[in-house]
Amino acid sequence: MLRKKLLEMIGSYIAAEGGAGKQTGLNQYQKKSVEIVLREMERTIDTIEAMLAADKTGILYSRTVSLSPEQRSKAAELIGKIRAEITELAAMFDLTKQELDGRQAISSMLGIVWEGIEDTHAEKLDRYGNIDPDLPSILDPHIDRLIDTVLTLSRTVTGNESTSSQDP
Repeated sequence: MLRKKLLEMIGSYIAAEGGAGKQTGLNQYQKKSVEIVLREMERTIDTIEAMLAADKTGILYSRTVSLSPEQRSKAAELIGKIRAEITELAAMFDLTKQELDGRQAISSMLGIVWEGIEDTHAEKLDRYGNIDPDLPSILDPHIDRLIDTVLTLSRTVTGNESTSSQDP
């Protein structure tokens, strides 16, 4: 009975202090869920804005966003509305800003790339058909250099430059 009353008092105090969200109505788990979804939405619109700002031409791909000036303008307006809603919800529910270390994202991306490039050795391409007998001597040195460079980049980004591990 005393424990129950104490928990109710603590809950009332947290709600009054805005601990679960200034507007209450969200418990800590709901608040965390809202934070995660809105954070991902914000990152997504950041990516969309970057895509709308400039086309990208790489070596093996090119990306254009085929929108008319009117569509670009409307998209920018809608992105502004999305940001305004996120801002309002963040203030209303006292949502926590998460500090993201880009090193983690870079390391993760490099891990995925490393895995894919490992599967590009000539011997593994036999799943797509017969391998030309000369292919390993032509392709594999390039693949190995890419792997070594990706691993070195991964170690550089993560601060493990002295490590000679075989995976990022």
